[in-house]
Amino acid sequence: MLALSNNTNVTYNTGSILEYKPGTAFSSVGVTYFSNNSTATKAILRVMSSIGSSLGSGSSTIFNGIFETAGALTFSGTGTKYFRDGIRILNGGKITASSTCG
Repeated sequence: MLALSNNTNVTYNTGSILEYKPGTAFSSVGVTYFSNNSTATKAILRVMSSIGSSLGSGSSTIFNGIFETAGALTFSGTGTKYFRDGIRILNGGKITASSTCG
């Protein structure tokens, strides 16, 4: 499902919510989420529960929208993590960055 958010043939409107209920971490190696959205478009990627493994790598991870989490997650890896439209921590959410996180 998250593959649609980095497909250049798919555009999300402002306020669109792509909700992820993880069992495992989603792809974060050199990925741009909402890659086809203009800077005026504010789609939301919402993570609904904790992710047991770290997100990120030595390559950049880009979110061209708002990143929300209601779970605990950790970003790691030296690649840059870019949140164009910001981060929202929802009730019960927590984001940690490892000491080497880019």
